[in-house]
Amino acid sequence: MPIADWRVVSAVKTKRAPDARTQAGNADKWQDIALCVWSIGYNLRNCDGKDKYVDMLFDYLTIEPDWDKINYYILLDEPF
Repeated sequence: MPIADWRVVSAVKTKRAPDARTQAGNADKWQDIALCVWSIGYNLRNCDGKDKYVDMLFDYLTIEPDWDKINYYILLDEPF
């Protein structure tokens, strides 16, 4: 069963990747993806080449990133 939480920590703990085909948000999949992108940046903030992991995420999802939506949802989540 795929996990619904897109944070990197959750994927590492469960040793499973989120499944975009079944667990992406009902309203807009980009909200879930944005939180995953943020989580990668936060958890790997001291690592060189962290962008390659974001690229790997989009390769896994087989979609092109919509950076306008991603940045919007990251900013929207900022107060929380």
